[in-house]
Amino acid sequence: MISSERAVAILEAHLALKESWPYDETPPAIVIQRVKEIPYAGWLIHYDRTDRDLALREEPRAVGWNGGHLVVDGEDGSLHYVNAVWWSDDCWVDDYLVHVRGHRSPDPLAAAVRTLHATEGTVPALAHLRKAAPRLTLPQARAYLTAVRDGAEPPDDLYELTRPLPLEPPPHIETVAGPAL
Repeated sequence: MISSERAVAILEAHLALKESWPYDETPPAIVIQRVKEIPYAGWLIHYDRTDRDLALREEPRAVGWNGGHLVVDGEDGSLHYVNAVWWSDDCWVDDYLVHVRGHRSPDPLAAAVRTLHATEGTVPALAHLRKAAPRLTLPQARAYLTAVRDGAEPPDDLYELTRPLPLEPPPHIETVAGPAL
């Protein structure tokens, strides 16, 4: 994974390009306000122009040419705009991983079920699984346990049943700049 310093340098280099700004505007000086590591994805970086109010907001939301959020991919340094990103909300990460990288993040429920199965047995593991993922039927829960008990990830159809139902459509993810490495 690339370092946060490298991620900031990639973003700053991109924002310094005249093509990154609308019309004939000269790229303004920017300041990096926050950098947050996103597991399995990379770095979420919030930036703003220096000619604007630089007071840190509780929840920075502005996106666009005046400032905003961009994701710097931790593997290849590519830049991605994820619509409707909230600084404190990581619900977009699975969509990002599927859209950009073609795979999903490891299932944290699988690790818990695997540990319970190893330490307490099948019944407690199934009980925990059914409580954590009530949309799974008993046969589906057994299939899930069978898949994960030896260290594998659950099949996609069972994994989806363990995820919360989305309240809104997944955010649109747009690649801003290709790999930087």
